[in-house]
Amino acid sequence: MGYAVRLTRRIYEGQGPELTGRAATRDPIQTLREATSSITSLSLPDTNEIITSSLDGHIRAYDLRMGTLTEDLVGHPVTCVVPSKNSPRESMLVSSSDGSIRIFDRTNGSVLQTFSGHAIGSVRNRAIWGYAESLVLTGDDKGHVWGYNVLDVGVSKCDTFVIVV
Repeated sequence: MGYAVRLTRRIYEGQGPELTGRAATRDPIQTLREATSSITSLSLPDTNEIITSSLDGHIRAYDLRMGTLTEDLVGHPVTCVVPSKNSPRESMLVSSSDGSIRIFDRTNGSVLQTFSGHAIGSVRNRAIWGYAESLVLTGDDKGHVWGYNVLDVGVSKCDTFVIVV
């Protein structure tokens, strides 16, 4: 059974983000209060979940149907989390402030692959899946785009990158 509700993300000073629906009431559907520092990204994959990353070093997955919370501690402030589009319940791409990008196995919390080598300095590191999830793409603090091969961690640095949509 689905809900015909438009979700809205609201953040109030001193409180966690709330997801509200435009239905009969304006009460929050769920309030995300577990993060002890700023939430840096929020993802809504096609899995009835809300996945957040936080500067407290945690990734949190809120299962809306089951009412459960799964937490993974990365150990460094997490700047971005991107679930796999092909298998969002199985893997996710995680960027952290130590400059590393990791692919996490969501079923057991293990790290499948780690990518590093691009210099991020003090900028926020963000990564995306590319080319049917065969590449991980990110930028560096010098304006270069880096493409990491997911299978062999091979790397290529480009001054110009063409993305075909």
